[in-house]
Amino acid sequence: MTAPQEHGERDDRDLGSANADHQPDADPVVLSIPWMKSPAKRYREILIPNGGKDSDIRPLRTETRAKLVSAIARGRLWLAEMQSGAVANVQDIAARENCSKRHVHMTISLAFLAPSLVKAAVEGRLPQGIGVARVFDLPPGWARQYQILGLAPPPSWGDRCVRDRPT
Repeated sequence: MTAPQEHGERDDRDLGSANADHQPDADPVVLSIPWMKSPAKRYREILIPNGGKDSDIRPLRTETRAKLVSAIARGRLWLAEMQSGAVANVQDIAARENCSKRHVHMTISLAFLAPSLVKAAVEGRLPQGIGVARVFDLPPGWARQYQILGLAPPPSWGDRCVRDRPT
């Protein structure tokens, strides 16, 4: 029986070796595990404003993005509460949240943002300068929202967005 090791002492036993009988002339077994380090930063494609250069575009700040996503969620929640009858009107929400009716109206308007804008906000792909204050009270037309924000509509929309443009 061997004596217990003290802290810091080295055990020279070959643990887990394929050469169990400790023959010095046997080749060691090499275990190779393929692995690739993932990049430290994830690549994000930022929505580029019309007429903007790629080099001038910076993503939305994390704090601004969190406030925007939170405000969108709050607007959707308040709209759902009104639709379900949980609250009777905007005044009830304003009283409960200790804010103005105008603020409630503007927050509920965020529930009507284009889904692609909401997705871009969640993923952090909106350019800097598009925060809560800028998207409050946008019109319900999705193409018009992109136009007011100075962004190109998603290519998947094709010609459908032409309907929403003022004539």
